[in-house]
Amino acid sequence: MRVCVVGCGQAASYSKGHYDVLNPTSLTFVDLDLARASQWANNYVGKRNKISPSFTNELPNGGIDFAIINTPTGFHIEHARHFLEIGAKVFIEKPPALSRADIEWIEANPDEWITVGFQCRFNEAVTLLRERFRAPIIVECWKHRARPPAYYDDWHGDWATDGGVICQQGIHCVDLICSLTDENPSEVLFVGQNNRHKIEAEDTPALLLRYEGWTGIVHCTTAMLGKRGGGGGAHLKVVQQEGVMEVGGFAFDQIITWPWEKQGQAKSHGYNEMWRAIAYALETGAAPPVPAIEAVRCMKIVHAGYSDGQYGSFFEPLGAVG
Repeated sequence: MRVCVVGCGQAASYSKGHYDVLNPTSLTFVDLDLARASQWANNYVGKRNKISPSFTNELPNGGIDFAIINTPTGFHIEHARHFLEIGAKVFIEKPPALSRADIEWIEANPDEWITVGFQCRFNEAVTLLRERFRAPIIVECWKHRARPPAYYDDWHGDWATDGGVICQQGIHCVDLICSLTDENPSEVLFVGQNNRHKIEAEDTPALLLRYEGWTGIVHCTTAMLGKRGGGGGAHLKVVQQEGVMEVGGFAFDQIITWPWEKQGQAKSHGYNEMWRAIAYALETGAAPPVPAIEAVRCMKIVHAGYSDGQYGSFFEPLGAVG
């Protein structure tokens, strides 16, 4: 497996401990900052294959089987298409796309092998909740994250490249609700505030999703003050006639409330399970674990919230570059 990692910033740090599960025969790091790409290559320690990674500041034009895209969200599809065109399969970090053009490209190309990094789906606590999901009344999901001041000095919060907190933190919540049902919401109500910094996008948003017979609620924030980004948590609660189910922790990895018999200890994090699923799909030729065509549903909800509230509407400034 010839693997290429594109983008060696903060997002890349989430997957760097999982390259080994792919059993790479070669590994290439790509970043516009050649010194940073070099640093990542020099710091790589493979436990399975003792390979010597290469590094470059240009996208390879061949010789790649699988690309891991960690660039700002507004460039995900541009970079994914490059690797698809040279015959590679693609992983992109969440969310899958921002702009209307990129979302419509995904919908026009549903069979392209692109998987999206929604690791919270793979937490065992979430899996147990999903198995018991029957006839909901209210589903609430929130994610609160403290961020250090330096966070607001980089690209986070730019409409064109990242879309703000609802796209970067709250998107996990939107995706978890989407993963519970095949139904699309009939209406999306949105409110957002931005009180901490000067970048364009909100730091505290909330979404109300109206489904047939039930309501989904999403809220998230990075307005919390914290040292080195510590603090915060996540929560997913389902109210239905059978009882109340809740999972929480920092990454939806703990069973909080369970009205039935105990079903086992939840795993600590979904990243391991997600990358095992990706490796298995690549090895066996199976479909991507979280296909982009499925994951894009949550971005259509975000667009609806920013526009007229109707699912399928688009907010043109979101993801617009140039």
